Amino acid sequence: MSAAPSPNGSDSDRGLKREGAGVVILEGCPLPARRTGPGCSAGPLARPGDPSPGRRPSPIVRLVPPSALPVPADVTLLHVVGARPNFPKLAPVHRAGAARGVRQIVVHTGQHYDEAMSASFFRDLGIPAPDVNLDVGSASHAQQTARIMERIEAVLLAERPDWVVVYGDVNSTAAAAMVAVKLEIPVAHVEAGLRSGDRRMPEEINRLVTDRIADLLLTPSRDADAALLR
Repeated sequence: MSAAPSPNGSDSDRGLKREGAGVVILEGCPLPARRTGPGCSAGPLARPGDPSPGRRPSPIVRLVPPSALPVPADVTLLHVVGARPNFPKLAPVHRAGAARGVRQIVVHTGQHYDEAMSASFFRDLGIPAPDVNLDVGSASHAQQTARIMERIEAVLLAERPDWVVVYGDVNSTAAAAMVAVKLEIPVAHVEAGLRSGDRRMPEEINRLVTDRIADLLLTPSRDADAALLR
C-alpha cells in the first residue's frame, strides 16, 4: 500500500511522541463520521489525479497517538472475533470502550468455537460473552469466508454500528471487513500492519486485504507502522 505524505507535516512538526505501538489513520473520511457522513462522499477510492466526481479522495496515512483519537460516548462499536487469539486483543479495547460508556456489541463468528473454552477465555479476560454467535464452524477457507460474509451482513444491517472493529488475521477478520465496507460502515483493524512476506499463508492474504480496505489501522509495533508507510 502506498502512502501519501500528510498535508499536516511530520509527526515531529506536530509534537507527537511515538513510543511503541501507534495508530495509523487512513484519512479519507473525518473521524468518527460514517463514510456517508458530512464531508465524506461514498464510493470507491479515487486514484491520485483522478478527477472523477463522487469518489472519495485517496487515503493519506498519518501516525497519531491513541490518546489523540476522539471517541464520543454515543458511538456503537461492533467487535468481530472468530478465534481464541482474537480474545486477548478484544479485551483491552472493550474495557476502554466500557470505561467511556460506549455501546458495544460482540459478534463471535464461530470460526473456531468451543463453548466451554470460549466462556473460560471471556470470563478470565473480564469481557462479556458474545452477543451474537454466527456458528459458521470449520470448512475450507472459501466456504468459511463466504458463510461469515453471508451471516454477518444481517447483523450489520440490523445494528448499523458506527464502527466495525476487527482483530488479527483470521478469515473472520477479512470477511467482516469486506461486508462492512460494502455497507459503508467504517472499519478499524486492531493489529494492523503485521507482515510475514509469505503469500502462501492464508493469514497474510487476510492481513493485506483488511489493511487495504480498513478506515482505521491500529498497529502493535514500529515494524507494523513501517510496513504500512511503505
